[in-house]
Amino acid sequence: MGLYFYNLSVILHIKLGGFMTKTANQIEITKNEVKQKRIIEMFNAISPSYDKVNHILSFGIDKLWRNSAVKKALSIYKSDIDMILDVACGTGDLTNRWKEALRKNKYKNADVIGLDLSEKMLKIAKKKFNDISFIQESATSLPFEDNSIDIVSIAYGIRNIPQMQDALKEFHRVLKKGGLLVILEFMKDVDEERALLKLKHLYMQHILPFVGGMISRNKGAYNYLRDSISNFVTPKEMENALSKCGFNLEFSNHYTMNMSHVFMSKKL
Repeated sequence: MGLYFYNLSVILHIKLGGFMTKTANQIEITKNEVKQKRIIEMFNAISPSYDKVNHILSFGIDKLWRNSAVKKALSIYKSDIDMILDVACGTGDLTNRWKEALRKNKYKNADVIGLDLSEKMLKIAKKKFNDISFIQESATSLPFEDNSIDIVSIAYGIRNIPQMQDALKEFHRVLKKGGLLVILEFMKDVDEERALLKLKHLYMQHILPFVGGMISRNKGAYNYLRDSISNFVTPKEMENALSKCGFNLEFSNHYTMNMSHVFMSKKL
C-alpha cells in the first residue's frame, strides 16, 4: 500500500509540475500578446505624424543611418538577390531605400516586400510607395518558406517585439544559407564617456518624449519609446542573442554618439 501511494505521489508531482510549467508558459505568451497588441494600437494612433516626428527628432539623420546600412549590407552580401524582406517596415522608408538601391545596382528581378502589424502605418506606406508590396503579418510567424529570402532587415522594430528571440529564430528560418540579417536599433546604454552619456540621457529621457509627445499629441507613445530603449538589451546582449539563433556577426557599428546601432549577421 505504501508503494502504491508513493507511485501515485510521483505521478501527481510529474503531472502537476508539467501542468504548472505549461500554465506559466501560457501566461507568459498571453502577456506578450497583450503587450504586442498595445504596441500596435500605439503605432496606429501616431501613424499620421510618425514620419514628421522621426525626421524632426533625428534632425533628418535617420535617413543617413538607413542609407549607410543598405550600402554596407550590399557590400557584404555578394550573392545574387531574389528577395529582400523589410520587417516592422512602418511607413516604408527603409523598404523603399532597398528598392532604390537594388535598381541602382541592377538587380532588376529582385522583389522587396515590407511587412508590419500596424494597419495604419501600412496604409501610409502603400500611399507613399505604390510600387512596393506591403503585407500585414507578424515577425514571429512569417508567411514565407524556409531558406527563401536573401536579406531580412528590421529598423527600430526588434525592440517592439516582446518575443524577440522567437522573431530572430523566424528570421533565421526564412533566410537562405549565408543570407543576411540587418538590424538597426536604439540600444540600452553601455559604458560611455560620462559627458556623452549625460548628453544622450538628456536627449532620450527628456527632449525626445517632450517633443515627440507635443507634435504627435500622444505623450504616452513617446514615453514608451524612451522606456523601451532604457529597458532593451545592450549591444553585447544583442550579439549573444544573434549567436544563439544561428547567426554569425559580420559587422556592427554605431552612429551619432552611440544613438543608433547596426548589426549585420549571416545565417550559418
